[in-house]
Amino acid sequence: MKLLVKLFTVVILFALLGAVVGGLATQKSYVLLAVGNTTMETSLWFAVAVIFSFLIVFGGGGLALFKGLNTSKKFLNWREARRRQSAAAQTKDGFLQLAQGSWGKAEELLRASFRNDEDALLGYFGAARAANEQGKNDERDAYLKRAKELNPTAALAIDTSRASMQLDRGQYPQAVQTLSEISGKDGRHPFVLLLMQRAYLGTNDWSSLRQLMPLLRQFKVLDEDSLNRLEKDCYIELMTAVGHDRKEDEDAMPYVNDLLRLSEEAPASLHRSASVLCAYARALLALGEADRAANLLSAEMPAVWSDEAATLYGQIKSTESAKQLVQAENWLAGRENNEALLLTLGRLALSGGLPEKAKEYLEQSLSVRKSAEVYTELGKVYSAMGNDKAGNEAFISGLELA
Repeated sequence: MKLLVKLFTVVILFALLGAVVGGLATQKSYVLLAVGNTTMETSLWFAVAVIFSFLIVFGGGGLALFKGLNTSKKFLNWREARRRQSAAAQTKDGFLQLAQGSWGKAEELLRASFRNDEDALLGYFGAARAANEQGKNDERDAYLKRAKELNPTAALAIDTSRASMQLDRGQYPQAVQTLSEISGKDGRHPFVLLLMQRAYLGTNDWSSLRQLMPLLRQFKVLDEDSLNRLEKDCYIELMTAVGHDRKEDEDAMPYVNDLLRLSEEAPASLHRSASVLCAYARALLALGEADRAANLLSAEMPAVWSDEAATLYGQIKSTESAKQLVQAENWLAGRENNEALLLTLGRLALSGGLPEKAKEYLEQSLSVRKSAEVYTELGKVYSAMGNDKAGNEAFISGLELA
């Protein structure tokens, strides 16, 4: 039905056109063209034919050109779609290879996917990871640098990825440098803080880690127990470092003052830590402050009790060894069978010139548990008493246990 309507319409149009053309052809009419001083006269029919021919030629040519351009555009769009599909497939295959641990193949596929602008960032990330797993640090950094240039809004994700990969490769100083370039609010992002904590641990930068602790707590980067352990380790390491920093310097007071200041700055919870207390006392001993170390342990124990601290107390050679012995004996109440305390009492008694008393404490310690350390001290006691045979037997027993 539609075809008949179209056919009828065409017939009517041609009939009307024929009527008009026929009418014009029987008229004695002409067309006069004037351009400046130049005129041209022609018949109306010839002018109509020229105009009609012009419309056919140029109209048809324009239509052909339009269709050609449209066809070319469709071809370009088709080719671009094919390119994107190919790159997307390579991205997918590359990540599959990455998941399977085929680092070289994954890098090759993902590098080829860079031509897909939509997935280029993913491709650069994946290629960087593959290069990192192969130890190709320069290639990894080049991929991430290019990704950052193409996607400046993804700077945080790219920088944290670089730092994470550097940490995985043990490049702790490089990770610190990468993370230090992250500024503003991004510098306080929990993941950035977590990576910074790992980097400082890797470089043993306990001072920077201590300064980072407030932010780690504020943003709850780690659970409370982990934060407490980390903070305790910071102060132990820093106190130990102060004790070692003196080296050959004759004047120990600047180091002692640094140690005292560090102790004052420590959180109150750490003042009840036996391991921190021992680190503090050992640092004082390393700085030649035996009396300070003995007084420190006397003041803090038994409130902060540990066998480690009790053993350390017996190793301190202060100018008041008799006072040390009395203090240690006060700790015996309720700890009569504490082998560490009995060993300390034996050592202090021997240092105070009381070998019989020392022998009594050491033998009591051996009755609790035999140890090479106690036998060694007992051998010293027997030697001090002039009983070399018993002393040698004790030393041999100690060696056998050791």
